[in-house]
Amino acid sequence: MECGQYNTLWHTIHMFPEESAQAALDAGVKRIMAVHWAGFALAHHHWIEPTRRFTEEARKQTCSIPHLK
Repeated sequence: MECGQYNTLWHTIHMFPEESAQAALDAGVKRIMAVHWAGFALAHHHWIEPTRRFTEEARKQTCSIPHLK
């Protein structure tokens, strides 16, 4: 699920990380992985914030997340 480069001004076209995790649950997936978060710096959030927030929300929702090495 895409989870990067978000901003309140772009909320109609970019999901926030928590929304991306919820979208995966809504789609009924068994495993999720955050993508499209480190291609270039467009938004003002910290570089790894999208994956941290995505992972935290997914864990709250008991999703299965592949471990990053």
